[in-house]
Amino acid sequence: MKKIASPLFQDLSEAELDTLAAAGHLRTRQFAKHEVIFRAGSCVREIGIVLRGSVHIENLDLWGTKSILSSVGAGQAFAETYALSLTHNVLKSCFIAVKSANDS
Repeated sequence: MKKIASPLFQDLSEAELDTLAAAGHLRTRQFAKHEVIFRAGSCVREIGIVLRGSVHIENLDLWGTKSILSSVGAGQAFAETYALSLTHNVLKSCFIAVKSANDS
């Protein structure tokens, strides 16, 4: 596995990353733009690392108004608080928002 541009993995070699992936402790997944990663109330057992693009943590109020609470970019982690908590329940929704050169 190629090196991951994140402080969490900076001291691991490609061989060590391969070992983690082979054991099922490390995996990659691609999401479409605007695809929901986690919904509020869902059970989270993994920490997400953005490899490219960005992830928005959003809140949808009772009137349907959406607010971006946080934007997580390449190399940054998300959902770590929920993955490491005892309840594992997400309070807000996470959406993927991949930006490309074609986006304005």
